[in-house]
Amino acid sequence: MKPRHLGLRVDDLLHEKLRYIAEREGRSLNGQIRYLLHRGIFEFEKMHGKIEETQLQDASARRSNGRKNA
Repeated sequence: MKPRHLGLRVDDLLHEKLRYIAEREGRSLNGQIRYLLHRGIFEFEKMHGKIEETQLQDASARRSNGRKNA
């Protein structure tokens, strides 16, 4: 799967804390953010069940329909 760009705005303090943790963990800032995102999804799926591809397609279709009705 081709990587996609995700613009993310954070305040200075959060940015510096993320950079600090990334350095301590031996990751780049981008790698640390990706690690935290993966961990968050893992925890969500542990509590709520695996997110299946069909669910992603359904959510995408709902977003598309919402834009058409706006």
